[in-house]
Amino acid sequence: MTPQQPEKRVEQEEARQEARRGARPRARQSLQWTGRWLGQPVLEGDQARRFDRWAIDDLGMPGAVMMESAAAAVVTELMRRWPAVRRVLVVCGPGNNGADGLAVSRLLVVRGVGAEAALLARSKLEDEPESDAALQLRTVRRLGVPLHDELPDPASFDLVVDALFGTGLSRPLSGRAADWVGALNGSGMPIVAVDTPSGLAAPGEGEGDPGPLVRADLTVSFVAAKGEQLIGKRARACGELVVAPLAVHLGAWPALDVGLELLGGSTVVQWLGGPRDPDSHKGGFGHLLVVAGSLGMSGACRLAAAAALRSGVGLLTAAPPRAVRAEVASALPEAMTLDLPGDGDGDGARLDESAAGDLLADGERYSALALGPGLGRGDAVRAAVLRLVRSCPRPLVVDADGLNAFASLEEIADVRSEQAGEAGGLVLTPHPGELGRLLGLPAAAVQADRLAAVREAARLAGAVVLLKGRHSLIAGPAGRVWINPTGGPALATAGSGDVLTGVVAALLAQGLEPLLAAATGAFAHGLAGELAGAEQGERSAVAGDLVEALPIVFRQLDDVAAGRLEGPARPAWP
Repeated sequence: MTPQQPEKRVEQEEARQEARRGARPRARQSLQWTGRWLGQPVLEGDQARRFDRWAIDDLGMPGAVMMESAAAAVVTELMRRWPAVRRVLVVCGPGNNGADGLAVSRLLVVRGVGAEAALLARSKLEDEPESDAALQLRTVRRLGVPLHDELPDPASFDLVVDALFGTGLSRPLSGRAADWVGALNGSGMPIVAVDTPSGLAAPGEGEGDPGPLVRADLTVSFVAAKGEQLIGKRARACGELVVAPLAVHLGAWPALDVGLELLGGSTVVQWLGGPRDPDSHKGGFGHLLVVAGSLGMSGACRLAAAAALRSGVGLLTAAPPRAVRAEVASALPEAMTLDLPGDGDGDGARLDESAAGDLLADGERYSALALGPGLGRGDAVRAAVLRLVRSCPRPLVVDADGLNAFASLEEIADVRSEQAGEAGGLVLTPHPGELGRLLGLPAAAVQADRLAAVREAARLAGAVVLLKGRHSLIAGPAGRVWINPTGGPALATAGSGDVLTGVVAALLAQGLEPLLAAATGAFAHGLAGELAGAEQGERSAVAGDLVEALPIVFRQLDDVAAGRLEGPARPAWP
């Protein structure tokens, strides 16, 4: 469901204001909330298996009832998207996932659809005559559902249901199973995966040589999304991901320990607090210090500062090196600037330690610090960064060259250890290459298990770590991780990370806790990227377009909070 458009008079007034400023009209876009409104827990490792065992063994829920609920969810979602389907091939594996597939074939026949089932290992389904899988097999046989021990040509059907292997599989597929997966992928037919695409490994298991997996158009995941369905390049094999409840709600499970969660718009709206009080003033929304930029990279400071201003910070002071102060000041009339000494070739080309001392002398006046974008590298910059991180009495965000000043995450933790409590709040925003260097790993190893990498980084640094990339991950020192569902290819552009730094730092300055500021900032930054990509095209959008889109993002988030826009209630994954 897409939220209603804002009131027409609001749009007309904004258009008049833009015309007075001489700005070109902007397309008035509405945020796409489908699948991103309700946050939800994400299951990791063997949590899905343990939940099933609890529901059956402890709660007393019959396995056949669970299978019936699962199959009904698959059929409902399948028929919603392909209502004219007439012939369906259900490909079944040897375990419970295959048994779910048999139940799907039976329910399709009940609906008048010509369903047939291909059995990868019929003998294993029949090994235990009293098992739920054997029960399903006997039932479909009595109903006359055609059963095949060899894979029919998938292209002769309208649609294929993949029920070969579920979430318990962590090894690469091989042999006959791999051949069947290849045939399904090569058929060109729509594929619906039962619970998860067959062959999709858990995070960190086999990313280097993952083996074949089904490339689904739709995945119906039971009870909750699974980590491997949301994290990493292979998650794209899910296609559209829909979470379907079963006969037992996940929230009833006493052993549920939510360490991984999908971030939702409703949560972000709650954290932001809704529209501002009519009696508010700029002093109530924080004062951010942005230490960024150098000769040749003044744009980094301008982008971070502009993004922070568009994210609601009340006051902002930009502190670039002296050589680029005039450039920054002329581009940001809303910001104050400081005249700092600098070091390097040219007059004040880069930040140095004496500049850090000047900033710290007045550090109590600021609410938060953004440090790093475009600072450049060198001994003088490193000394300045270390001094600021060690002695800054306010929460701070460290990005880019701020991160490059450190040799390891342990060094960051050691340097920052002098600050404690709220004042010690620290957010790191690395891309995979930067995080890999700090962990002593190649970037490919970080990408191979992003979840483990971001958790380990947060633990070692004692900080919040926002690992950038598709579906950015935000981890706290205690191990909790949020998956951000927003963003897209438009964010893959120079300066995008500087914008993110500004957004997160602005939220930190306004009083959000570091973990919430990082998660909210990633969510808003991703939405801005989607809007910029829709208006400018994903190929042509630049970082400045993200800054221009931020007012639309925050306005609509406030409109949802105030009831002027309606958020959808049905969770799904677009």
